[in-house]
Amino acid sequence: MAASLATPAQPATPPTVEDAVGGLVYDALAANLELDGADAGVAQRLAALDQARALYLPSLDFSARYTRANGGRTIQFPVGDLLNPVYAT
Repeated sequence: MAASLATPAQPATPPTVEDAVGGLVYDALAANLELDGADAGVAQRLAALDQARALYLPSLDFSARYTRANGGRTIQFPVGDLLNPVYAT
């Protein structure tokens, strides 16, 4: 059993130039704040595009009205304005 645990050690292979340069490039790209800012700008523009596309989708609006028999008064309850304040007038 002791013979099976003792395996010959593999010699460590030195990293190649391509691996070393690839690691340095990866580190440089990860630390580049200009690229992070550009990514944030792209995400912001995609969010604005999603909002613009949502204008073409159907929307649902509610309106409620309650009438009392005493005096005939009506109470307006602006459910649509509460759910979507864009349409509040």
